[in-house]
This record gives sequence, structure tokens and C-alpha cells, in this order.
Amino acid sequence: MDETTVKRTKSAINGLLDVEQFWIDFAPEYNLSEQDIAKVLKKLGKVRDNIDKITGSVEEMVKTVD
Repeated sequence: MDETTVKRTKSAINGLLDVEQFWIDFAPEYNLSEQDIAKVLKKLGKVRDNIDKITGSVEEMVKTVD
């Protein structure tokens, strides 16, 4: 993997950890406000973007090898 893919992977993992911590802090009460939900969705969107970029990079590497 190249450096960019490694950084995106780390960013995606850290984003998921942020979401997990947010969930631990607020979900037991089951009162996520609309603002809290928006924060979670924004973090998940960033994670999704990084994962899409990672999979795209890996697919390109596989095509190059073939």
C-alpha cells in the first residue's frame, strides 16, 4: 500500500473509533438530539469517503498487477 492509502485507512479507523466513543457517551440514554445525530452522520460520511478511496486505490493496484 502507498502512504496515502495507509493514511486514509488510519483516518477511517479513527473516525469509527470517534463514532464508537460518541455512541458510548450518549446512546445508553437513547436521547440523541438531531445535532448529535448530525455529528454521527458527518463522521460516518468521512469514514465512508475514506473507505471508498481506499477500495478504489486497491482496485487500481489489482488491475495494474493483472
